[in-house]
Amino acid sequence: MQEPGETMPSQQRGSHSAWRILLGCGAVTAFLCCVATLGATLLGMRLWPRMMITHPARIAEVGRQIAHYRVPEGYKELFASDLLGFKIVVIGPADSHGEMLTILLLQLPPVEVEDAELRRQIEETMAQQTGMGGAEMRPAGSQRVTIRGQEVELTLRTGKGPGGEQLRQLSGMFSGANGPVLLLITGVERAWDASRIDAFIASIE
Repeated sequence: MQEPGETMPSQQRGSHSAWRILLGCGAVTAFLCCVATLGATLLGMRLWPRMMITHPARIAEVGRQIAHYRVPEGYKELFASDLLGFKIVVIGPADSHGEMLTILLLQLPPVEVEDAELRRQIEETMAQQTGMGGAEMRPAGSQRVTIRGQEVELTLRTGKGPGGEQLRQLSGMFSGANGPVLLLITGVERAWDASRIDAFIASIE
């Protein structure tokens, strides 16, 4: 039995960390599977309108629960969701024919994500599960930014879509207004606007 004041053995600490990683990634995967399953079933067809929030005022309300930010010019909040402890807001081009970026903010349920490895695993799980058209995205670099006063490392991934178009994806995790938040920005390479992305990231409070 461990006496008071004794530190946890490194092997036990490693097992504890691995277990938290599995729990965190498992929760994200379960949520995504639930959404996908509902979307593909008759029950999902009935529940989907209730799951997806499309009224502008209600989308903005969910967004404020995640973080405060300024929607880029030419963009709008497309929809939101508040399901199973996850809150999502998706921002995209105001013109449905526009070939621009898609910005996703996903707030996770209350879970310990101070561990850098846990954050990385959750981020990778989400990036893979939300790849554009099933494209395989590969790491292509990283950059450090400041979000809500926190130093955050964003990972850049690149890939090729079904039609051969070059894709980009930028992702990272930060502490939002009410819990850990994943920022995921995706788009085709020719529409990638670094200055617009930087401005949006700088606006997050």
